[in-house]
Amino acid sequence: MLRTLIIVLLVYLALKALFRILSAYFFPRQQRSGRVDGDSGVGDDLLVEDPYCKVHLPKQEAIVVRDNDGRPLYFCSQKCRDAYLAQTKRSA
Repeated sequence: MLRTLIIVLLVYLALKALFRILSAYFFPRQQRSGRVDGDSGVGDDLLVEDPYCKVHLPKQEAIVVRDNDGRPLYFCSQKCRDAYLAQTKRSA
């Protein structure tokens, strides 16, 4: 009984190690590109809201446009950006 338990444990550990090795080989983690001068990297994982379609997305993936006051507006796509700018142009 004890021998069977030890064999099962060793097989489990071997399979777990093999899975980690294969997953690291087939699905490598993406490394972030180097920082731009003066960029501290703080807030890279923040979510921002698209003002047009109200979708939340990572700040680093957003399309940024400054409004008239200089505040940044974050958009999920060029389509939403263009629609928002057209909407604000009509209302102004």
